[in-house]
Amino acid sequence: MPWPVRRFHWPLLVVLMATAILFLPALRYPFVYDDIPQVLENPELRTWNSLPGFFVKSLWSEVGAKGGFYRPLFKTWLVVNYQLWGTNVAGWHAANLICHLLAVALAYALVLRLTRARSIAALAALIFGIHPSRIESVVWISGIADPLMSVFLLGGLLAYLEYVETRRGSWLASAALLLVAALLSKETAIVFAAVVMVHSLAFERKREPERRRAATRAVALFFVITVAYLLVRVMVLGALSGRPTELPLSTVLLTAPSLLGFYARQLAAPFRVSLFYDTPYVRSARAAEFVVPLVFLGILVTALWLWARKEKSPAIAFFSALTLLPLLPTLDLRVFQWKELAHDRYLYLPVLGFSVLVALAVRRIGWHREKPEAFSPPARIAIAVVVLTLMASTSIHVRFWRNPLVLYGWASEVAPNNATALNLFARELLAANRKADALAVYSRVVHLAPNWWEVHYNAGVLAYELGRYAEAEVLLGRAIELAPQNAAQFYILGLVRLAANRPRAAEAALRQALERYPSGKDLHEALGKALLAQGRQKEAEEEFAAGRTLAAGDGGPQAAE
Repeated sequence: MPWPVRRFHWPLLVVLMATAILFLPALRYPFVYDDIPQVLENPELRTWNSLPGFFVKSLWSEVGAKGGFYRPLFKTWLVVNYQLWGTNVAGWHAANLICHLLAVALAYALVLRLTRARSIAALAALIFGIHPSRIESVVWISGIADPLMSVFLLGGLLAYLEYVETRRGSWLASAALLLVAALLSKETAIVFAAVVMVHSLAFERKREPERRRAATRAVALFFVITVAYLLVRVMVLGALSGRPTELPLSTVLLTAPSLLGFYARQLAAPFRVSLFYDTPYVRSARAAEFVVPLVFLGILVTALWLWARKEKSPAIAFFSALTLLPLLPTLDLRVFQWKELAHDRYLYLPVLGFSVLVALAVRRIGWHREKPEAFSPPARIAIAVVVLTLMASTSIHVRFWRNPLVLYGWASEVAPNNATALNLFARELLAANRKADALAVYSRVVHLAPNWWEVHYNAGVLAYELGRYAEAEVLLGRAIELAPQNAAQFYILGLVRLAANRPRAAEAALRQALERYPSGKDLHEALGKALLAQGRQKEAEEEFAAGRTLAAGDGGPQAAE
């Protein structure tokens, strides 16, 4: 029987308690960002009857989006939690934390199985549990996909190891089922077969033929399952993945080193953790953003190879691969929204590989052959420094999630050129009635995303409310260029011109609005005011009467939409 059923491990209890204590404050934090449409506004979660449908449509189909995400078990998790907790946010946070703790326990079991050292397993599991990059996946309710996928994937790895050890078909079947569950939770699990193949090459190559044959059979089965999963994705989504951003392949390849360099920095120095980051595209092979990270990654890979060769350690090779392989699917930048390339949640599984490498490196400090498993006193000091630093960083950054205004404000500070972060921050400032501050932030978004209609429109409305009519006209004019069929922007432009004492120009804008939305009561009333300001009394009365008729009608929309 595999660990952890075999016996209890006290070091793991300490790891789990330390991890839980760090994230307990999040139990009272609110729903944020994608939680609103995915949980609070999603009618599919209110009935068990929705479950079969999750397996035949994309993740965001409930809002009419054509996404490239196929995650039926993630959606099932949402339904189960909604049925348990409803909109009680504490229950959702508790479920996320429990899932993370289960992943930590499985990580401990995997490391212990492969290194045969409790000290390495405990330290690696602790870093895996408390690393600041966990925050997005644990504190953010919609970030549960990575812990959920990792639980199935790590469980599958343990079942595979048991199969190689015992050659019992039930363990291979368990590993296969867990792989399917991981794939249906998040796409990153497609690396599972590659991870198992690396394990086979690193650990099984010099063992008895029967073990090698068992590992080869398992690898072949996992690749077949992965191919079958990809075929199902094509059937459901119409393609292997959605591509909301059209980028030349050269840009994808040139940006990859800087993105990997960013993740390496987040692993080693996670001191400015945020929901968003600035991640520009790299378009030239001569750019420092390409050359510097490429050289750094080359040095890093070489150092890991030399280390593994010197130590003759399959664990170093395997956990180096476990750090890199889950990041490879994130390098296809075309599957992300414009400039939304990097998020901490993509590091959820790679942190495990990194944690083991750190533990193995620390153990070499003052190492003695007589006690190969124990950490020396200097190593313990190093461990204390690393662990306390990570815990302090995590504790500080968790608190940024206590409300949306603080969360997006911090994101805007970390990523001042991220249009999405700034737009969300502006919305929260507006909700807090800080209109002048909101308009200042919107102005930055307009500069960063000149083709984003929503931002121009929202900024134009806000400028109108603040009495900055010239600025409002420019913003609304650009919104009209971007979406000429939308009536709302013509309506607000008409109000701007009325307020600026330009009734004739206001009339032109309002007639444009009515062409697009004839049943808008507010539009007729505003046009009546524009006509009245021009002394056209009879026409104005006709528009006022039309507005009153609409108001007395079926209670439809009262303004342009």
